[in-house]
Amino acid sequence: MYRLLNARNNHINDLSQGIWNFGSEEKMTDVPKRNRNRFDYQYRLGKVLGEGGFGRVYAGVRIRDNLPVAIKQVSRSRIPSLTVLHGERVPLEIYLLSKLSHVPGVITLIEWFEVGDNYLIVMERPDGARDLFDHITDNKYLSEVEARDMFRQVVNIIQECHSAGVIHRDIKDENLLVTTDKMGRKCLKLIDFGSGAKLKDTIYTDFEGTRQYSPPEWIIQHEYPGIPATVWSLGILLFDMVCGDIPFEDDDSIVLGEVNFRVPLTPECEDLIHWCLKLNPADRPTIEEVLQHPWLQDDTCSTPTSCSLEDSIDSHHISLLNSSLIEDDDDDDDSSSFGSSSYGSAFDKHSSGGSLQEGRRRPFYNGATLSLKTKSL
Repeated sequence: MYRLLNARNNHINDLSQGIWNFGSEEKMTDVPKRNRNRFDYQYRLGKVLGEGGFGRVYAGVRIRDNLPVAIKQVSRSRIPSLTVLHGERVPLEIYLLSKLSHVPGVITLIEWFEVGDNYLIVMERPDGARDLFDHITDNKYLSEVEARDMFRQVVNIIQECHSAGVIHRDIKDENLLVTTDKMGRKCLKLIDFGSGAKLKDTIYTDFEGTRQYSPPEWIIQHEYPGIPATVWSLGILLFDMVCGDIPFEDDDSIVLGEVNFRVPLTPECEDLIHWCLKLNPADRPTIEEVLQHPWLQDDTCSTPTSCSLEDSIDSHHISLLNSSLIEDDDDDDDSSSFGSSSYGSAFDKHSSGGSLQEGRRRPFYNGATLSLKTKSL
């Protein structure tokens, strides 16, 4: 089958023994410093949620109000280039998250620090969230009604990202958090913009996403147009939701493009998947056409197109988050389980012997900005 289960990293109990590996405090005269002392004064670190080529992600708490946060450490050596935000040179991931601070379906950037050879990205950590991979695994596959709810949310979130000039480039179940609002509705949040880029009309010649979600044009030509590639990944995601696993195992099967459904589906659902997975990028629908497809227009599903921040996290934390949001005016704890492949309850569960649906395994990550995949099995 397709998915290679990630080994889970052990929790680090002694956080005082150089876990950040900050290295030397090298000077960058053109970048105002956000120093280590300021970070230590404001945040308390919890357990390691996961790590990869970029560094680590930690559970944390903001000291002044006990707000749960996730803290992503990104090594400067892993960042190919910086971009300018509010007069400061920052990793592209910080820039993209700041551009999306108004989008409720995107994980909230609270603030960031530059410390030694690392950037520390502080983000919200919603209570009770887990990633969509685990949600699908626990249910084997999703009903079309539930999948329609969730898929519509994802497409709307992506549309808002594109409207803000941001393309994610690693849309998959592991990068979607599932939360439950006060009405019992399942709400999704898109996380991990480490593979993201500024949206452009021209061709992309780099790919840092997950190989099994990559479009055939990348495999054949090593280039791709951004939006059709996103639509391809949406087709993979929808198949994953309703069938319980991704459709293609390797490059050959991606280029061949034969889709074999493993459970009975409505003709409308199959049609949307086939349309998104057209081998020719020009034959795929636009994001708007995906939203207008008859399968997504079915009124039997009444879940809103996106869930608000207020619906998805504890009301006590709403004003706390809003007070810390980074406004982008640039033109150009506790260590409670937080479920996402990028933030971590899946790491805890699998390392402790939790079971996965047979045959359903997490894929290798293909890119240099690996979110939270471990380095070895």
